[in-house]
Amino acid sequence: MHAEAYLEKDSSYFGWGRQEMLPFIPAGITRLLDVGCASGAFGAMLKARLAVQVTGIEPHQESATAARMRLDHVVHGGAEAAAQQLAGQLFDCITFNDVLEHLVDPWETLRQVRPLLRPGGVVVASIPNVRHLSVSREYLLNGRWDYQLEGVLDRTHLRFFTRSSMRDLFATSGYEVVRQEGINRCDLTWKLKILRLAFRDTLEDMRCLQYVCVARPVA
Repeated sequence: MHAEAYLEKDSSYFGWGRQEMLPFIPAGITRLLDVGCASGAFGAMLKARLAVQVTGIEPHQESATAARMRLDHVVHGGAEAAAQQLAGQLFDCITFNDVLEHLVDPWETLRQVRPLLRPGGVVVASIPNVRHLSVSREYLLNGRWDYQLEGVLDRTHLRFFTRSSMRDLFATSGYEVVRQEGINRCDLTWKLKILRLAFRDTLEDMRCLQYVCVARPVA
C-alpha cells in the first residue's frame, strides 16, 4: 500500500471497529495478528471481549502510533515486510479487514503469513464485492466506473474480487476456504426482487457489500 494515497482520508476511515466481523473470529484464541490494523479499533474491541493478545501491522504512520496505545504490539510497515519481522511467532488467527484489495500482490502476502499460523489456525478476511449493486448498476446501465473516496471503488483499491474469485485468491495462495458469507447486505427494491426471481437468485451476491472468507492452510 502507498501511504500517500491515504492523505485525503479523514480519521474515521482508520477508526472503524468492524463489529460485524466478531462472529467470524474463532472462539478460544489467545493470539491474533491484525494486518492493516489502522488505529487499532478492531483489536481493542477483541481485547475487551476475549482474553486475546493482539499484534497489529499498519503502514500508515499516524494510525500505527494510535494503535500502539490500544494493542499489545504494532509493526509499522507493509504487510509482507512486517510478516518477515514477525517470523518465528505463531498466531491462532490472522485478520485482513478490507485490506487484501489494497495490496499489489495479495496472493504473495497470503503466502508470506502462512508460516505465522499455528496448526489449526485460520485467516479471516473481509473483502469488498465488486459485483455489488452500487457498482454493477453504474457500469451496466450508465457505463461508469468512477473511483470514490470510500466503498467498493475506493481509489486506493488495487485489486477487485467477486465471491468466486475470492475463493480462487485463497486457493492459489495455499488455503482452503471453509466458510464464506456475505455481510452488509443492501435492501432490494421491488424491481430488483422481480429480477432476482427471474434469474433464480443468481443475483443474490450483488446485495453483499463484502464477503467474509475464513480459510485454513492446506498441505
